[in-house]
Amino acid sequence: MMKLQAIEVNQNGKRIFIGKIPAETLIDASRCRADLWDSSNPSGYQRKNVPSREASFANYVMTSKRVFPVPVILSVRHNLSFKPGQDGVGVLSFPDNEIIYQVDGQHRIGGLRKLISIDGKFSDIDVPVVILPPGEWAEKPEKIVFEEALQFYTINKTQKGVRSDLAARFLGKIKDEGLVEELPKEITRAIEWLPKAIQVTELLNESEGIWQNKIIKPNGERKGKLVSEGAFSDSLRPIVTNESLNLQAAEAGQLAEYVARFWQALKNNSPEAFESPEDYVIQKTTGAYVLHSFLVSILAILSRNKVKKLTIEAFQEIISQIPELGSTFWHIKGYAGSVGTNRKSFKLLEEKLQERLKKIKATHKEVVPFEL
Repeated sequence: MMKLQAIEVNQNGKRIFIGKIPAETLIDASRCRADLWDSSNPSGYQRKNVPSREASFANYVMTSKRVFPVPVILSVRHNLSFKPGQDGVGVLSFPDNEIIYQVDGQHRIGGLRKLISIDGKFSDIDVPVVILPPGEWAEKPEKIVFEEALQFYTINKTQKGVRSDLAARFLGKIKDEGLVEELPKEITRAIEWLPKAIQVTELLNESEGIWQNKIIKPNGERKGKLVSEGAFSDSLRPIVTNESLNLQAAEAGQLAEYVARFWQALKNNSPEAFESPEDYVIQKTTGAYVLHSFLVSILAILSRNKVKKLTIEAFQEIISQIPELGSTFWHIKGYAGSVGTNRKSFKLLEEKLQERLKKIKATHKEVVPFEL
């Protein structure tokens, strides 16, 4: 049985515990680990550590005389008990075989592991910890991981510079659980669109077509892939949030089919860019952001032209009239490949496409609904 001195803290009717754990316990991967997402663990919400960040922390501890006072956030999901003592300090205990999950601070733990492998004297260094008991918070046993992931997402979404796009997969569950009103707007502002965007991304990556096996899954293999799931999902925002064409009401499967046909039309128009995608930016982050935003404008013209059936040919009829959608424009040494990869560059590219699109006149002012 593992026992440690801890202080019980109550916040909004929930208990958390503050204490310290020796570094040698935290670096034991058989006892303490992050809940990593992969295809065999779809409920995981963490991504793999970045080795350079681990090394940076290890170097800081080894060479600096400074402390690292920010606590690591841990979770013990089951069999946690607390016996209060005097002066507010009690004993927190749980079985030796109970996994301690790393909610926040896994790069610090990874850095300590590297450090101790170099010099064992650091193994007994005390690490301040906050231990969460999500088993107490969850209404049902199957909600324990959700409560833990929600806490992770809350911590990292309200801090700058931390990638939490993997945990964004839980946004849909937040909505389903009726928790929207309880959370800060930094978390919930994407709740209406991001889960659907992730669904569309997954469908495109898993279905036969231009994007099949080309999108990097969280913690997944990068070889042969072109763009991350996080970037691709984010690039779909103009589509999944569009109200003027009622796209926000469409099912993920329907939107995925629209997007797939659009990309097939692009390939038919510029096959060279898709035969050697590493030499072009059309299937990289640049192309995803620019062309998904531009797709909404193309859809608006098709709608006003009374095109109800969004076929590949319907997209191609417009695409063929825009020289900037040809291969040369998207080459890494071409215009699109030379302007940069930030949001300002994406906007510049889209404006160039929009100028060309203005020359293509719609036949009607009102829009008509699309069908597959």
